Amino acid sequence: MADPVKRPYRSRRRWEQAEQTRERVLDAAGALFRERGYERATIAAVAAAAGVADETVYGHFGNERTLLGQLVQRAVRGAGRA
Repeated sequence: MADPVKRPYRSRRRWEQAEQTRERVLDAAGALFRERGYERATIAAVAAAAGVADETVYGHFGNERTLLGQLVQRAVRGAGRA
């Protein structure tokens, strides 16, 4: 007997929540990088400022360098992101 085909799970609400969390993390990281500098702004501090777990920051961005790169991309794109 063949396995039934499963429908992929897609939740617009969950996607929106994840995007809001991502933006909160970026906002917190930007503020901490300006305040403390790149070397002294840790993932733990970014997570605490954003109100999320460290694992959430790692899950979205992987590391501090990628987080900084995403901030740069967001700055280049400006407020009216695509």
